[in-house]
Amino acid sequence: LKKYFNWKDNKKVICFHLSLFRDRNFHSGPRVIFKDNYSFTKYMLRKIRDTSNVNWIIKYHPVEKLYKSNTPIYREIELLEKNFNHIRVLPDDISNASTLSIADAVLTSHGTAGIKYPIFGINSIFTEKSNYSNLNFTKMVRSKKKLDQIIKNIHRLPKVKNNIMKKSLTFLFIFDYVIRINCSLIPV
Repeated sequence: LKKYFNWKDNKKVICFHLSLFRDRNFHSGPRVIFKDNYSFTKYMLRKIRDTSNVNWIIKYHPVEKLYKSNTPIYREIELLEKNFNHIRVLPDDISNASTLSIADAVLTSHGTAGIKYPIFGINSIFTEKSNYSNLNFTKMVRSKKKLDQIIKNIHRLPKVKNNIMKKSLTFLFIFDYVIRINCSLIPV
């Protein structure tokens, strides 16, 4: 991917996963920092533009294409990609799994990337309540000040610890497979 994006530097790569703008706002409880997915994305796009000590890959939500959304934010992303070499959009013809080979961290509001990437040893940063935010091993960012501090030093994030990788995998296994079992004793 670095070759594809013509990134010849050795900067770390951060993958910014956009949320679905039509997503319900309080599916895991009240929001913590941002009033909705749109305001989170607008805020982060400004941060990404100004944080050039890393390379950024912006990944659209997979369902967004089905809705054929045409929000002004997509035009803003196109302009960022055109005007800043450290910002690129993950093309449709490249597998999402490709980011696993180069991402040093991921950033999401509350999406599943926040729990999936740590399985592979990749740091995740998330700011809103999710189905994994109340776990003792995940750390949700709870203020803009703290988020700004993390983004400023994102190139210095430590490696994900082995026990966090195992706990993330265990959680996803239980969430995706065990709970999905058709059992009248387990409410779904």
